[in-house]
Amino acid sequence: MNLRLDLMSALEQEVGTKILNTVVLSGSSSSQTYLLITAKARLFCKIDLSAKAWKMLCSEKEGLDAIKKAEVLKTPKIYCIGNFENGAFMVLEHIEAKTPERRDWQVFGRQLAELHQTTSSEYYGWRKDNFIGSLFQINKPQKSWAAFYLINRLLPQLRLAVNKGLLRASEIPSENKLENTLTNLLSCHAPSLIHGDLWSGNFLIDKSGIPVLIDPSISYGDPNVDIAMSKLFGGFGNSFYDSYYASNSSLKQMSEDQEIYQLYYLLVHLNLFGANYYSPVIGILRKYFQ
Repeated sequence: MNLRLDLMSALEQEVGTKILNTVVLSGSSSSQTYLLITAKARLFCKIDLSAKAWKMLCSEKEGLDAIKKAEVLKTPKIYCIGNFENGAFMVLEHIEAKTPERRDWQVFGRQLAELHQTTSSEYYGWRKDNFIGSLFQINKPQKSWAAFYLINRLLPQLRLAVNKGLLRASEIPSENKLENTLTNLLSCHAPSLIHGDLWSGNFLIDKSGIPVLIDPSISYGDPNVDIAMSKLFGGFGNSFYDSYYASNSSLKQMSEDQEIYQLYYLLVHLNLFGANYYSPVIGILRKYFQ
């Protein structure tokens, strides 16, 4: 979508300065990102005209604020968030990124381990529901991690896949089978602040070598969730993992946990992008829950 004059005017009013130029960065049918060039700064603008845009961007802001509050990992400065027509926009600091080097991966691994040491003694979950991509994500607090992961993560995505005709009801394990398997396989770590969607597109290394987290789907959960997601599609250097585990000795290298946690993200991709993700989803269901 082109940056219309009325939207440009709204953005200029929010950021308090004239926008001299705009560069399209990426886009889809309902959303677009831009580089906004002003006399004072280079800004990143995300515009979403879908009906749930305001809630999604507010959830993103809350996640960035929570990570920033932990004072471990950098997040982009948020300039403003606002409504426009039926959608919303958010303007953030534009991060000039570079290709990570070995030292950058080491710093990132150590800092993520430190973020994961931000814990809650009360519950797994979060004070609000939020989003994973454009899908609703339930964060109802639970005392048991296995119960949280079953009730708030796997079951909603499995049911959505059935409703969309992407999985058959007969392919879904019973709740008892799911519960028993998760209870037996999942480790019991203290509820840690996790990014929640840690793939290679959701972090940057800025020009000075500082890791920056973007687009979180936060909750208090098992820190291995972030590690599992980071390994699902690759893109993280080996020195990242070496540094992470060296800095968080309470965690062990994952085995079954990894695929169990990747199941959630594969279900999300199945529900967002369709049948290409059917085979890996079915493979994990059959391997662990038959």
